[in-house]
Amino acid sequence: MKSERKQDKGYFLYDFAKVTGVLPALLFWRPKVHRPLGKEKLPKGPFIVVSNHNSFTNPVVLLITIRKRHLNFMATTELMGNAPGRFVFRHFHLIPVDKDNFSMDTYYSLMNSLKEGNGAVIFPEGFVDTDEDMVHPFKDGAMLMALKANVPILPVYIGKRTSSFRRQHVIIGKLYRPGSDDGSKLSMSRIRELTELLYQKELELEKYYKSEVLR
Repeated sequence: MKSERKQDKGYFLYDFAKVTGVLPALLFWRPKVHRPLGKEKLPKGPFIVVSNHNSFTNPVVLLITIRKRHLNFMATTELMGNAPGRFVFRHFHLIPVDKDNFSMDTYYSLMNSLKEGNGAVIFPEGFVDTDEDMVHPFKDGAMLMALKANVPILPVYIGKRTSSFRRQHVIIGKLYRPGSDDGSKLSMSRIRELTELLYQKELELEKYYKSEVLR
């Protein structure tokens, strides 16, 4: 699988920024991780993280929460409209997504990332909602990618942080392996069915956050 996207093959700047920035980020967000379904080790191989998207800082929160793995984020190509944006995409291994015209380059970039054993992050709501405190229905792309790559999915819910004085709460669910669900033939109806199941898992994490963390 080859991608036409120019990207730094190494992770030097990624790791440097992560090491030097993790302490200030931890002090600012003071993240508290909740695992209501029990603690579970991340797989040694590739996996996909799916999360709600209620802030532009959600990627940073995930980076300081899942610190021991390389995470490649899918991000809109609109962010590549200037030199700094292109620099970030290249050196921090972001995977560009054109929301209006999906390209196979996006698919191959994600597959290459997973093939290298990395984690990939997809925000399946498809947009950032900084206003409503809710999880919107998921689009099918994350499930389709997970099934094609045969990798597990880690559902994560990021609590809405309304003040810098409040801690950042992150709810982590259990790994879900849709590829070994029941052996059903891959079809769009099946993908939508599994996407809805994944969405329900996210809603359960949201419910835990609002009923147990915020009480």
